[in-house]
Amino acid sequence: MRSAVARWFVFLTAAVFGAVIGLLAGGFVTDARGIGAGVSAVTTGLGGMIMGIGVLCVATVLGAIVARTSNAAIGLFMTGFTVACFAMRTTSMTDVIFDEASFRSVFLDGSIWWVFATASAIIVFRAGGPLPDMPYQDDDTFRSAFRIDVVLRMAVSGCFALPVLWFVMRNDLKGQAIGGAALAGVASAFAVRFIGQKRQAVLLFSMPILAVIVMQLFAASPADAASEWVRGTISPFARVMPADLVSGIFVGVAIGLGLSRSSSSDDHAEHARA
Repeated sequence: MRSAVARWFVFLTAAVFGAVIGLLAGGFVTDARGIGAGVSAVTTGLGGMIMGIGVLCVATVLGAIVARTSNAAIGLFMTGFTVACFAMRTTSMTDVIFDEASFRSVFLDGSIWWVFATASAIIVFRAGGPLPDMPYQDDDTFRSAFRIDVVLRMAVSGCFALPVLWFVMRNDLKGQAIGGAALAGVASAFAVRFIGQKRQAVLLFSMPILAVIVMQLFAASPADAASEWVRGTISPFARVMPADLVSGIFVGVAIGLGLSRSSSSDDHAEHARA
């Protein structure tokens, strides 16, 4: 199953299946106004949250399958892609305002998404094993990804997502929310390479999400959302909904890890596959 043909077949099959699941699931989530919106219990009731987390669970299974034939980064790209298909048909910032929902409550729902996103990254890494360009060291095991020094490096790298997201998010479009989160994920991936982290980057896929959620809860919850929206002064961080954040960060970190590999790492990966 390590041949190029097999890897591409599994990847493309999973992509088609994930897109269908994500788009169909998004059509079943409606808010109080009867339009497709929200993955938040605040805007859709508990059913919306369950549907969103259910999509993430299916996406995790697809990611684990892809990771087994390729690697964990590509598997988590697939997970993020599936959630992005769902997110494209769900809540935007304007839906939250028109539903008169609490932004703080929506961001608290994002904390639940973060817990499941962390579990998703762990599962996919367990399925795919260490990244080809970050092989296990002599004293390395999967548990070393959760050592205090490694967690701190991942947390610092995750914070690099904040200035990128703040700079990019300038309107209410759903595509910009997901794309902005993806660029933020790329920045975090490049940051962890700059730091020189050689342990497995399991938590790199969830730390940027946590950084943004903390910023949303303590510095971006609008006091008068409707007025701030009309004046255009609402925080850029408030424009990103939980599903946008999870999908974009997963896709962006996966892309960033790939783009930031050194040529020597590429050579190592080719030898590992051979």
